[in-house]
Amino acid sequence: MARHSTSRNTFAVGMLATVAALSACTPKVTRDEFNSEVAKIRTEMQSGDQQLGTRVDSLDGRVNALEQDLAAFKSEYNVSIEKMKGAMKFNVPVHFDFKTRC
Repeated sequence: MARHSTSRNTFAVGMLATVAALSACTPKVTRDEFNSEVAKIRTEMQSGDQQLGTRVDSLDGRVNALEQDLAAFKSEYNVSIEKMKGAMKFNVPVHFDFKTRC
């Protein structure tokens, strides 16, 4: 058991030394570099937000056009439309012409 705990201690000391050595080699970031990178990221995010806003506006226009088309369909063919969870249900009256032509 003494050997097992000694190997753990040796491993822990080795890991601590490795972390200390690597942290001494890390590059330092100045405040100006940090602010510059944050400004770049902010600009990229704003650009992405504008593109997303354009897509949402386009989609909103398409949905409005679809709603107008459905309203016209409803009034023209006397159709009732039900909004269901994840789908739409159309109740369309069907008329059959049973006149026989002989």
